[in-house]
Amino acid sequence: MAVKNCISKETLIDLYNQKLEIKQIASILKVTTVTICNYLEKYQLRLRTKRQRHNRPSKKNLEFLYNDMNKSVRDIAGNFKVSREVIRYWFRVLEIKPKPVGRYRSEAQKDA
Repeated sequence: MAVKNCISKETLIDLYNQKLEIKQIASILKVTTVTICNYLEKYQLRLRTKRQRHNRPSKKNLEFLYNDMNKSVRDIAGNFKVSREVIRYWFRVLEIKPKPVGRYRSEAQKDA
């Protein structure tokens, strides 16, 4: 007979507040993601939306970093600890126009 693990509400809340993904929490606690979801439901904790997990900054902040501070997508991704793909997605959603790349970028800067 298998011994059933009981995950305390405090432990789950502590890991959850560290903004870990469910699969990361499951790995730490050595259980399945389904188990974590069941405990979240049991303790009436809501799953985060993607935006909440990544703490997407405002359009104004992203535009400031990208346009005014001239930060690259890679630099911004590093600041927010997300992938470059996430930054590009935020740019699309927030309608931030990407800068030209490579030689086209230098030509665009000459025209400006």
